[in-house]
Amino acid sequence: MQTNMRLILTLSIILSCLGLASPSFAVDAAIVAEWSKKAEAGDAQYQTWMGDFCSNGQYGMPQNATTAMKWWRLAAEQGNLEAQYSLGLAYAQGAGAPPNGAEAVKWLLPVAEKGRAKAQFHLGLIYEEGSGVPRDYAAAVKWYRQSATQGMADAQSHLGLMYANGTGTTQDYTEAVRWYLMAVDNRDAEAECNLGIMYAEGRGVPKNSAEAVRLFRLADEQENAEAACQLGEMYAKGEGVAQDLVQAHALLSKAVVRGDVGSDLRLKALESKLSFAQLSEATARLRQRLLESKQATKNHQ
Repeated sequence: MQTNMRLILTLSIILSCLGLASPSFAVDAAIVAEWSKKAEAGDAQYQTWMGDFCSNGQYGMPQNATTAMKWWRLAAEQGNLEAQYSLGLAYAQGAGAPPNGAEAVKWLLPVAEKGRAKAQFHLGLIYEEGSGVPRDYAAAVKWYRQSATQGMADAQSHLGLMYANGTGTTQDYTEAVRWYLMAVDNRDAEAECNLGIMYAEGRGVPKNSAEAVRLFRLADEQENAEAACQLGEMYAKGEGVAQDLVQAHALLSKAVVRGDVGSDLRLKALESKLSFAQLSEATARLRQRLLESKQATKNHQ
């Protein structure tokens, strides 16, 4: 019976993720009740699944982050790695309980030590930011490296930035570029932007403004705020692309809308150089870009 229950659950989740069936496929109230009974009886795997369902509001379960944490804790205390990861992440993000870096580390650490790349990345993030624990850049680099070596783009990007800034390790632009390139291959927007900066300034690579523009454009297409700012600056200066102050204004405005710190000052400085007609054209371009972005997001959903 338990084998059949697990098979039904697995097929339901797979088909739902593939968009081939609704989340309620093959799942009725009796089956959910059976899962709940097994979880209540102490089955760690079912406790983990119940936590997942409560977290996502799936299979008839009301979405409730606090209840999710209750189930994950029961499974985590039995050594279930998936539950330990979910519980640690919930504490790190403050989902279901106030953020608690110490608790997050407590539950993420055993998962990271088992070689799970996502846990290693989030552990590195906690140490880098000092979120509820003493900031430890060297520890952040250690965990980012372990995660990045397994191919996790976020970790590769963060590790590249640590090398670029000399944070937690010796500053090494060549090593920074190496990790950025790996993350760029995985289409990480922050890495695309940061590698673009390396090319624009000639750090770790020969200066190449055209390549910088290409990378900034790729990151901008992924809604990266800093990339829009950097690309706007390239258009304003005519570096790697023909000078176009109107396009520069549209891009800097977009960076401001996305919340990039500092873009507003650059935008004000640029506006003093534009005529009323140019400002009107820049506004029209921005409006069109935002509409296109909104439509692209809608289509992706």
